[in-house]
Amino acid sequence: MCLFFELLMDLLKFLLCCVLVDFLFVHGQMARREEQWINIKFLTKSGKNATEVWRALRDVYRDEALSYPQVRLWHKCFKDGRDTAKDNPCSG
Repeated sequence: MCLFFELLMDLLKFLLCCVLVDFLFVHGQMARREEQWINIKFLTKSGKNATEVWRALRDVYRDEALSYPQVRLWHKCFKDGRDTAKDNPCSG
């Protein structure tokens, strides 16, 4: 019976570890996206076009960079006056 509880505890520790790793991974991805949105806002207000912004993000974030369509949409939102870099981009 003692072996059963030891195995059960090991399984619970493993599952808790998996949940924690998954949470940290998702939280980290969201933080990187928000960081990129802030950079898109800055570069847009600096007069860069969407392609220039996307290339700058790609140079810095490499494989984790937002896609060109995402950058283009955020660029348009900030160019049209959006102030915040939180949540979803504007429609359109």
